[in-house]
Amino acid sequence: MNIFFRLHHRILLLGLGISFGLGQAAQADHLVLTNGGKIRGLFEKQGSEEEEGEVPVEVEEEQQPDFFQIRTLAGNLVTVSAVEVDDIIYQPINAEEYEVKAASIPQTVESHWELAEWCRKQELYSQWKTELEAILGLDSSHIAAQQMLTKADIEVRKQEREELMESRGMVKYRGKYITEREKEMIDDLAAARERREEWWKKVKLWHGWLTHRSATNRQKAIVEFRSINSVDALPALEKYLQQQPDVDYRLLLAEILPQIDAEQAVLKLIELSLLDNSLQVRKSAFNNLPPEKLEFVTAQYVRQLNHPQNIVVRRSAAFLGEIGDVRVVPYLIDALVTTHTEQVSVPVQRQTYSVGNPGPLLPPEIEYQLRTGQLPFGVIVDNSNNLNMQPPPQTKLVNVKKEERNPEVLSALKTLTDQNFQYNEVLWRSWWDSVRDGKVPPTSNQNS
Repeated sequence: MNIFFRLHHRILLLGLGISFGLGQAAQADHLVLTNGGKIRGLFEKQGSEEEEGEVPVEVEEEQQPDFFQIRTLAGNLVTVSAVEVDDIIYQPINAEEYEVKAASIPQTVESHWELAEWCRKQELYSQWKTELEAILGLDSSHIAAQQMLTKADIEVRKQEREELMESRGMVKYRGKYITEREKEMIDDLAAARERREEWWKKVKLWHGWLTHRSATNRQKAIVEFRSINSVDALPALEKYLQQQPDVDYRLLLAEILPQIDAEQAVLKLIELSLLDNSLQVRKSAFNNLPPEKLEFVTAQYVRQLNHPQNIVVRRSAAFLGEIGDVRVVPYLIDALVTTHTEQVSVPVQRQTYSVGNPGPLLPPEIEYQLRTGQLPFGVIVDNSNNLNMQPPPQTKLVNVKKEERNPEVLSALKTLTDQNFQYNEVLWRSWWDSVRDGKVPPTSNQNS
């Protein structure tokens, strides 16, 4: 697709030292003269009579160069005054070659077919189509040209679509057009995936060293783990440390996470502090939270006051009390009494049916012997243990909503406010509204 630059408006030269240099052997240009003539070739230089130097990216009309130098396709260097130039046309050099060839070939089917094949190999699909149409104009029964014309038409449409998408800033990726920003995101995700895979290999190796019989390997593994500071290692650390039943692994994780300067690492510490079944791990994770992230940490613990598990609500409140930020008081008041859904087991009434003789069932071989007369004196059935052989009662799980008073929430409120209204949310809110309105002096424990 040609790009036109009109000198009588604004010439966008895009750094002639680059775009018009001889190093770009795949590009060619036109100078369209005011008398209608054209000079084809490669730009080498433009400048002014007063000075020479690097050409600015954008040249206004009053700053137009005095002359252009262009090396023709024959190799001659031509200097043209700027006043004689009407247009500058930029296009690939193979397109220039086509125009030269097309202007000089004889008007025969063979010549046009040869040029059409050259265009196809050069991927000049529009010119390829033009030559095929020229062949059919000379010989409408040319079967090969008819067949190729359909393919050429498809390629032209494809090329036009590609040019349209490129003009919109789209790039082709795996057969689809996406924005450059999307391409950057895909590349970033792919690079992050590769980095995570590398960490998987390392962490798996070091995890094996932790249980090695050699004390040297065990110590080396601990040193390697303590040197981790990349967020890309988190998925591997979760598998090989957090999910291990041994407390020491999770304590090591709580020691590593503060070294990773990423929000995901802070969230992982908060998760350990709330969900781990070891008090030692929970305390270690809380104590290792970075002080510079205190605002973020406080907001996360406040959010967990709405957690569906009551134990998480209570642990969050306890940590908020230790943080000591009085601004969380209204959220703690809301969490004094919370409702949670629990699953409880309830009995299911079993329906019983009786068919035929309610007497005890005999083993099939005994019953067969009785029916065939092999046991003429009968049998004695001991049914004394039947009462202990009843099936266990059937039960099912049902969801039940239950209100819970949270002592850790009350304790945090007492610590932050020096007040104690027990679990009376109305009194707590009334007191807090008075503090907010200035009717009651704020607590001395305020840490905002």
